Amino acid sequence: GNQVPARGLVGPMIAACLLAAAAADVHSALDTAFSPDGGTLAVTDATTPSVVLMDPAGRTIRGTVKLTGAPSGLAWSANGGRLFVSE
Repeated sequence: GNQVPARGLVGPMIAACLLAAAAADVHSALDTAFSPDGGTLAVTDATTPSVVLMDPAGRTIRGTVKLTGAPSGLAWSANGGRLFVSE
């Protein structure tokens, strides 16, 4: 199964990452999804439109993927090798 941070830490961790994303000009965070190993947090941004990939432990942005349409959902593959985004 998915190994994500302990349940009590998930909410505060997402909040801290969203604050870091906001500082990096993520304007409209819509959806979040942890990778199966918990090492990456994907955040959709409807304003740009894009997906921001973050390191939840370091609260840093790893990269941004620009989209052609507004994102409406996120899902990681079981092995974490792919991130699927619906537009």
